[in-house]
Amino acid sequence: MIARTRARSGFTLIELVTYIALITAASVVIGGLEMAASKAAYLERALVEIAFRSDLLGTRFRSDIREASKINFVPLSPMARGAFLIVLKANGTENRYAIEEADKLGTTTEGDRTTLRAERARLVRELRIAPGRDATLREVTSDVEKLELVRELRGGKAHYVLSITLVSGKGDAATRRSFVFSATPLVEEAP
Repeated sequence: MIARTRARSGFTLIELVTYIALITAASVVIGGLEMAASKAAYLERALVEIAFRSDLLGTRFRSDIREASKINFVPLSPMARGAFLIVLKANGTENRYAIEEADKLGTTTEGDRTTLRAERARLVRELRIAPGRDATLREVTSDVEKLELVRELRGGKAHYVLSITLVSGKGDAATRRSFVFSATPLVEEAP
């Protein structure tokens, strides 16, 4: 007698395990790519946010200093908080730069150079229509990791340099960038 073999339909166990392994590997690769893209998008958003905040702060700082008719630089002690830079403009407006919160704060003076340093601080810029009036505009720059404001006399004129490190995010996911802004008043009264 001749044995008849019947054609089988379906997959063998080895084929099924191979297909499942291929699908799992493809899913892991696609998941890894999506995570990398998500991290890159988060980093890009953080960098754009920091750049926007620093650009706004730097523009305001330089403009305030250059247009100042009088600047009061108030040294802050480690326990004090408040306005450290009071800028009076010729048009009668007043801008105050203040530290509301800080882990470390201090001022040092060496000759013609005064330096204010703050760590993990919240910086506030207030615009007042007239000195002594309530603020009409408050701009808060939070997440300031380090701040250093230097006032130095150069040729009888005060020169200001603001160095600031801004942070976006927390912990390992935090993004940090440092910026330096400098300005000299065009028409400041003698200190």
